[in-house]
Amino acid sequence: MEPIKALLKTLSPLPKNTVFVIAGPTASGKSQFALDLATSLGGIIINGDSLQLYRELPILTAHPGALDLKKIPHKLYGTLDLETRTTAPLWAELAHAEIQKAQKKGKIPIIVGGTGFYLKVLMEGLNDIPKIPPEIREKGRLLLQEKGLSFLWEDLKTKDPESLLSLSPNDTQRLLRAWEIYEFTKTPLSLWQKKDVLPETQKNLSFFKILLKPPRDKLCNAIEHRTAGMIENGALTEVKNILTQDLPAFHPLRKAVGVTELQAYLEGDLSLEEALLKMSIKTRQYAKRQTTWFAHQFNPDFIYPFLYDGTNKIF
Repeated sequence: MEPIKALLKTLSPLPKNTVFVIAGPTASGKSQFALDLATSLGGIIINGDSLQLYRELPILTAHPGALDLKKIPHKLYGTLDLETRTTAPLWAELAHAEIQKAQKKGKIPIIVGGTGFYLKVLMEGLNDIPKIPPEIREKGRLLLQEKGLSFLWEDLKTKDPESLLSLSPNDTQRLLRAWEIYEFTKTPLSLWQKKDVLPETQKNLSFFKILLKPPRDKLCNAIEHRTAGMIENGALTEVKNILTQDLPAFHPLRKAVGVTELQAYLEGDLSLEEALLKMSIKTRQYAKRQTTWFAHQFNPDFIYPFLYDGTNKIF
């Protein structure tokens, strides 16, 4: 816990209404860092990962283990059911409520997650995008079904190329959202996001942002190790169960790494080794996108350039 001790020493005494925000790519050690920080401070951990909001897939989406849950209170893990569509505004509302509860108890809120845009909305505010009418959303769904995701991507290349810089061509939910916003408002999502307004209730919070940025080779090794461990911990059973739910193609859990790959294994289209390799590759690609986003959008107060496991020293 040496980095934690050094961090707290530089911050003593903590500013009033401090909220720690721990970010970084998947498998970088964010959860362990948050756990150690919460243990040192008597804090409460609040989830900042969009897929961990759901009850399903706790192994594939790396929910905290039972021992960690006993040590420190964890909030917003497994909060939503499958029927609820997670959004940045919904999460920010839930997270702010948990921050207020923690502060009333005299606890330090510690937000940890890799969904950068969610963190940005909480800290910087929410733009005033008009509500998209049902007919526009239905039009988008039909286009997706009839012409595919590549059509939406190509369409946005001319209408909102700036937003595409932070999106994956396979991110169904966010591409569809960007398309819907332009179709209805004729204004790119990237411009709407520059009109953020912070609610009054959040203006008095003092966010302290920590970014974990480990070397690429160490991160890739951690990803491979985590992927193999998911199978040992029961990821195949999770995927079998989720496939019985008949989720629509645009549901957020459909994009969880491992669902498509392990489904292919279960249906005999891939060997287990091939599925694990594809999972590792997809996770590394996701981690790279996260690293790029945080480098340009997060503006951390402290950067720790290592993979955190609780024993690290500051170099």
